[in-house]
Amino acid sequence: MIGPPQHGVRLFNVSSMLSNFLAAPGGKTAIVHLVNYSDYPVENVAVHYLGEYKHATLIAPGAADRALEVYKTEEGWGVDVERVGVCATIRLEP
Repeated sequence: MIGPPQHGVRLFNVSSMLSNFLAAPGGKTAIVHLVNYSDYPVENVAVHYLGEYKHATLIAPGAADRALEVYKTEEGWGVDVERVGVCATIRLEP
């Protein structure tokens, strides 16, 4: 029997955004790329993910890196991103 995936990501409160989850070999760190395909910035995006990543940093063009508050979800962990213009990256660490 195959168990549940060790890593993955799900977006909430948004329909015009794609995500890509990439974990480093060994899974110690990971990144989530967010790409907004709408003509306007997207606000209040909830990003839920699997894995034991309890520290998250938002990296966005033209802005300083910013720590995100990580919270427990039913299936894993989550962070909220206030606003995404065209793109952003979330760096996840243990």
